[in-house]
Amino acid sequence: MLTYDQWDIVADAYIPVLTVLALWSLFKRSGNSGGPRTIPQIKILVLSVLLVCLLMFVDAILVIWPRFGLDYTTHVALALALVCHLIYFGKTFSPLLAGSMCLYCVLMVYQAYHTIWDVVSTAGVILSGLWIVYLRCTELKSTA
Repeated sequence: MLTYDQWDIVADAYIPVLTVLALWSLFKRSGNSGGPRTIPQIKILVLSVLLVCLLMFVDAILVIWPRFGLDYTTHVALALALVCHLIYFGKTFSPLLAGSMCLYCVLMVYQAYHTIWDVVSTAGVILSGLWIVYLRCTELKSTA
């Protein structure tokens, strides 16, 4: 079994690995003569990350999560945004990515970084926002 510090390293590596995978998918798609096809992918990725940051700032200003005794978990929000992006644009590894996200959430709770309710509330809000981002971007793509 890994020690607390070793699990900490695993947790710290998760988002950078997802970021590299997301950037690799952009690079791979643009290299396969899909330059114009990468524009929606870039837009969705940027909007997803901006959504995570916007919610972080809104929570900091309005103190939403702390009013309920919770904590907005930026790490889970960003990881979820990256995982959703990778699943949406590269369905090959979807079960692996979804499973890794679930395990990451378990790790956040196990390491006592966040409570299960922090993770669930953040994921619920982020998934709602991501749904709007993806729906809006795909509508724009289909009308163009």
